[in-house]
Amino acid sequence: MTLSNIVVSLDLGDAATDRVRLAAALAERFGATLTGVAAREILAPMLADDTLAIERIFEEEERLAREQIAQAGTLFERAAGAAPRTDWHAALAPPLSVLVEGARRADLVVVGRQGPADGDPGLLAVPSGALLMAVGRPVLVVPPGLARLSGKRIVVAWKDTREARRAVHDALPFLTRAERAFVVAVGPDARHEGAEGTAA
Repeated sequence: MTLSNIVVSLDLGDAATDRVRLAAALAERFGATLTGVAAREILAPMLADDTLAIERIFEEEERLAREQIAQAGTLFERAAGAAPRTDWHAALAPPLSVLVEGARRADLVVVGRQGPADGDPGLLAVPSGALLMAVGRPVLVVPPGLARLSGKRIVVAWKDTREARRAVHDALPFLTRAERAFVVAVGPDARHEGAEGTAA
């Protein structure tokens, strides 16, 4: 099993460049196409009595949205240098729905982590939790400051469930290239067959 298309979510946060570089390095490693995706919804203007004022506000909001998407596209072009092939998809629409749609053709989706300490990625950002529930594809959630992923040693948290089996299957491109892989199980049903060490 290999990865042929990696999709990376673009926003204008501080961590976006590192995220694209990480995704580009993975695309280079697997010989995959790297597809950048950026979207921004045009925010509806507040209600007002003056129709012309509403139109002007909407036009300004649309201009700003297009400008931010263009900035994300420029960032993608600059940071995706290691990828053997690239593609770009952008839309004036909710970022989550655009990324979910774009991920239908993906083997891996790379998205930024969003937490209180991760900075403000702006209106192009995709919430990773909502993406995990909606996308139906393997998702790599990248924390800020991480621009490479070696994957030499991998730990698999195992429980004999459908979800764990699916997760291991989706991780096979990384597992088959790892120098070492460790399987960890905890709880009353955990067994130690084949373990190199002893349980603590």
